[in-house]
Amino acid sequence: MSVCARCKKVVDKVYRCTNCGIDFCKDCGVPRNSLCTFCMSYKVEEETWEEEEW
Repeated sequence: MSVCARCKKVVDKVYRCTNCGIDFCKDCGVPRNSLCTFCMSYKVEEETWEEEEW
């Protein structure tokens, strides 16, 4: 059994975030994209910022 670094739950499987490297469960990120919820929100914020360039 593994522990999710985001929610601290004991889960059967964790996934490694390719951006920050933490281990997260399926509830704390998108396994198919290999991104945790924090990095997903950061990426969306970053894309929005690029669209608002002067």
